[in-house]
Amino acid sequence: MKKKIAIWAVVIFLIGLAVDKGYRIAHYRAETAMNLVQKNLQAFVGMKGKLFYTDSHVSLFTQSVILHNVRFAMPNGTIITAKRIKIMPIDQKKMAILTANAVHIDYLSLTMDMASLRIDNLKIPFNSDTEIFDGFLLQDISRLSFKKATIQGAFIRGEAGILRLGNWQINHYKLGSKTNQFFDHIEYVRPQSLMGINILRISKMGILGADLASVFVPLNEIKSPVNRDYNLIVQDISFLQNYQPIVKLDKLDIKTVRSEHLNFAGTVQGDHILTYTNSSIVPFREYLQKIGYSQINGNFSFDFTYKNDSRQLDVHQFDIEIKDMLKLGMNIQGQFPDRLIQHHVVALNKWFSFKNLEITSIDVNLHDVGFYKHIFHTRAEQTGETQQQVGQAIQSMLEQSSKGKDFDLDRQFYTALSEVLMQPSRSIQINVSPPTPIKIRDLTTLNFIELFKLANQINMTIKTKNP
Repeated sequence: MKKKIAIWAVVIFLIGLAVDKGYRIAHYRAETAMNLVQKNLQAFVGMKGKLFYTDSHVSLFTQSVILHNVRFAMPNGTIITAKRIKIMPIDQKKMAILTANAVHIDYLSLTMDMASLRIDNLKIPFNSDTEIFDGFLLQDISRLSFKKATIQGAFIRGEAGILRLGNWQINHYKLGSKTNQFFDHIEYVRPQSLMGINILRISKMGILGADLASVFVPLNEIKSPVNRDYNLIVQDISFLQNYQPIVKLDKLDIKTVRSEHLNFAGTVQGDHILTYTNSSIVPFREYLQKIGYSQINGNFSFDFTYKNDSRQLDVHQFDIEIKDMLKLGMNIQGQFPDRLIQHHVVALNKWFSFKNLEITSIDVNLHDVGFYKHIFHTRAEQTGETQQQVGQAIQSMLEQSSKGKDFDLDRQFYTALSEVLMQPSRSIQINVSPPTPIKIRDLTTLNFIELFKLANQINMTIKTKNP
């Protein structure tokens, strides 16, 4: 019996030593973790910045450092606050997990709120023991790297408008790496409307393969060509005016196929775009309503090149198919008044100002896929005539109009319509080369008569072509 008691005493003693040693090791690691976090956070704000928090503690089991009511005051005036930050450090340059709740950022005229933030395998760009750091700057974001970051409930407000994000996920962020981004439930509200549109809503969006970190590298520090190729996929897009839907699009797919310096080239495809004829963005909407069109839907695709130095935009093979109406093939050349990209950063407020694009030339190939039939049907219902009688009357009117007009362009137009009416397989070709560039904004405000007055003042030809 005494022997058993002695054995148990030894076992208990050894367990006690192990527990005590384990506690000491855990306590030591907890102190180390706290010191690492404090050093890194102080280096984050820099020697001239300020770090403040009301409470802190370390979990002995996970070695996670938890800070409450954190406030970073950066030397450049940026203020970052968070209700709670939890950090699991690995060493002075790497954190296994960083989470934050109720984050608020004030940067110049931009403010950002996040309900929660989580970053996995974060590597920070400085060593607080060997570097005298003046505080984390915007360009230092390019020096970070992490496996995955998730932001939920983001609200961003700035001069360009208000952006809301339900969820934003960033995978494989590192300079020189192809980063994938995924967004859910996006809403962007502009302070001013673009052709009647001031709200953009997107259900899902992905930006695949872009070198996101390089966006934050100062232009004079880029030593090698930067990969700018990416694939943008957007689903369930809605354009609204004062929360009333104007345009809906099922899917938008944009691929950049070439990028050199600040010049871009790529392809764009949109599936099932739907708009209503009461929308201000629809040309000749009053006329379309008179002949029975309440909505317009179809698909589109085009190739494009953009040269930032010359601000030149070329749109090639812009194919639009409008259901029960028309097929259009276009080539457009235009120029923006300002560069759209500065230091590799896209100026969103300029990209959303496509109404300021100045058209230098347009080539249009137009093919009827139901427009004439729609006119005949509507006219027949109004007059009580047959569609054949309506067609013959319109044919006679077009032939007479083509002979009696004073302007050659008018004669070309009516002759082309008459030829297509006789041979529906033919298409109408329109070539426009204005002596001075024309802004899209000016074209969208013209009615049918005003457009023809303008057309007679510029270099335009209209003719037909066999299929």
